[in-house]
Amino acid sequence: MVIFSWVLFRAENFQEAAVFFKVMFTTLNGDISALGEYINPIVITAFSLGIILSLGLNSYLRDYLIVTKNKFWLLIYQCFSAVSAISVLFITLLPLSSNSYSPFLYFRF
Repeated sequence: MVIFSWVLFRAENFQEAAVFFKVMFTTLNGDISALGEYINPIVITAFSLGIILSLGLNSYLRDYLIVTKNKFWLLIYQCFSAVSAISVLFITLLPLSSNSYSPFLYFRF
């Protein structure tokens, strides 16, 4: 629902929205060579990390450290979690700061 609303909000007119929807729902007609433009090491790394981190291993490790009452490793875990979250934030903001063009939708108005 959000993606469909975004298309309507992003498109300049209804003809452009129709083109967006057509591209979203049509196939590549068996030609997967066009996917090579989008699949690069950064995309593969991001998908791999996303899959690994979505498995719930993080909460399992945290619960294990709490149950075993190992304060030293729990402190290490908490520091690592905070540093990694801040690092991910800055890594995702770096490409945005290098461009003068702002991809944020609300800056268009």
